[in-house]
Amino acid sequence: MEFKIIGEYVKQQERNTSVLEEIGRSRDQAREELHALKTEYERLAAAMFASGVGADSELDTLSDRIDAAERTLARRNREYEFVVGRQSTKITIEDIIASWNQDFIPEFRAKVYDPAIQALLDAKLAYIDAFRRYRDAVKQHEGIKRGALQVLGGESASGGSRYRYSLKNVDFETIPEAGKYKITAADLYDLSRDKSPRSVQYVKRG
Repeated sequence: MEFKIIGEYVKQQERNTSVLEEIGRSRDQAREELHALKTEYERLAAAMFASGVGADSELDTLSDRIDAAERTLARRNREYEFVVGRQSTKITIEDIIASWNQDFIPEFRAKVYDPAIQALLDAKLAYIDAFRRYRDAVKQHEGIKRGALQVLGGESASGGSRYRYSLKNVDFETIPEAGKYKITAADLYDLSRDKSPRSVQYVKRG
C-alpha cells in the first residue's frame, strides 16, 4: 500500500518551488543589474572628479538606467511576494493528517495489519497446541520408563533404579537442541531486530 496524498503533496510543493525559484532568479538578476549600474556610476563619477573632465552626459544616462533598474527590482520584489502569498495550497498539512487518520489507517489495518496480527495469533495458538503435544509425549515416555524400571528393579543407594541411565530418554539433551524447536527469548530478541532467529538458521523449510 501507499499513502497517495503525500505523493500529491510533494508534487504540489515541487511545482510551487519551481515557480518561486524562477521568479527568484529574475529578482536576483534585477538586483545584480542594479548593483552593477551603481558601481559603474560611482566609478565614472570618481574618474570625473579625479581627472576634472566632465562626464555629465554619461552620468545622466547611468542615472536614468539606475532609476529604471530600481523600478524593475521593486516590481520583481512585488511579484515574488505575490507568488509567495498565492502558492498552491490545494493540499494542506491538515489534509494530510486527516487523510492519514481517517482514510489510510483504517484501510491499512483492514488490508495489512489485522491479517498480520491474526496470523500471529493463529501461530501462537498453534504453538501452544504443539507444545502441549510435546509435553504429553514427554510425560507418556516418562511413565513408560518408570514402569520399565520398576520391573527391572535394582534399587540403588540413592533410592532410584541403577538402570535409569541405561534406558535412554527421548527429550532434548542440550539447550541448543531444545532451542531449535522451542520459541526462546533469544528468538524473540532476534525477531524484534528484524533478524532471522539464529536457532533455526540451518533449518530448511519443508
